[in-house]
Amino acid sequence: MSKNNMNIRMAKKEDAQLIIKYIKDLADYENELDQVCVTTQRLDQEMFADQGAEALIAEIDGEPVGFAFFHRSFSTFLGKQGLTLVDLYVEPQMRGKGCGKQMLAYLADLAVSSGMERLEWWVHDWNHDAAEHYRNWGAFQVPYIRVYRLCDEPLKALAEECSYKTNENEECLFETERLRILRAKETDIDDIIALESHRENRDYLWIGTYEEHKNEINDPNHELVVFQEKVSKEVVGYALIRLDYASKKWELRRIAISKKGNGFGKEVMNGFFKYAFDKLEMNRFWLDVYPDNLIGIKLYEGLGMHCDGTLRQNYKSERGYLDQIIYSMLYEEYKRREQKA
Repeated sequence: MSKNNMNIRMAKKEDAQLIIKYIKDLADYENELDQVCVTTQRLDQEMFADQGAEALIAEIDGEPVGFAFFHRSFSTFLGKQGLTLVDLYVEPQMRGKGCGKQMLAYLADLAVSSGMERLEWWVHDWNHDAAEHYRNWGAFQVPYIRVYRLCDEPLKALAEECSYKTNENEECLFETERLRILRAKETDIDDIIALESHRENRDYLWIGTYEEHKNEINDPNHELVVFQEKVSKEVVGYALIRLDYASKKWELRRIAISKKGNGFGKEVMNGFFKYAFDKLEMNRFWLDVYPDNLIGIKLYEGLGMHCDGTLRQNYKSERGYLDQIIYSMLYEEYKRREQKA
């Protein structure tokens, strides 16, 4: 949008330093400069990479003279998106030339052309000159709304009272006393491969590639999960599960624990039983284990799993042809076990 020697354009990533300058200039004008902590790196990520907000740059004779910072919003009453103007600033020596109005007009045009029906912003109660301009342009003050803000320690304190953690609960299969069993994300794959490759685990596990694990995450018939310690948030293990919904079978294909000797394996297995039989209503829970995995065999037998037999020399590995012992538990066995407990 141009008017004579004026130009209004969308901001680019290269404008990050200029935008920060204008943010600070506006904050100084509003006596709030001490509250500004934005950095170029943060702006690059939150604004440009994540597309969390956008900005306009006003220019006269090719030189920047102001900016407008805005983001998309949504009206539940209208059932439509709108635009929210966060900051509008014009350099003092360039005011009175129509830059502020042209930036608002640009946003109005963007809203209308995008099928939106609302453009709104906040004004300091002491900024009477700006409020007068806005009224002259047809804007009105919403009389029944006050803005409330929660930040810093009060924000964190309220977040601690949340019983349904936003990021965790969405991908959490279940919780045990000390662990959260979370669906793995692509960012977890390096940790999973490190667990598989650890000297105490690698002889008993297939070590998957990055692409294989990525496919498992996206496969509806598999669950790739990590075990997160509740207190430390540290990942202390992982498991790969194959689900056969037609035959109601849960196959525990791989499981590994990094912090051994803490009872995490038993805790996770009991959680798996409960989730498989009570939540998913599976009929059979089974796994295979190599004969030299004495810790695993002791765990599975201690949990009451049935030894179905041995598949002799069923798997070829770097160690040669290996036997696989099959352990399983049936739904009816699980229920009897729970009744005894």
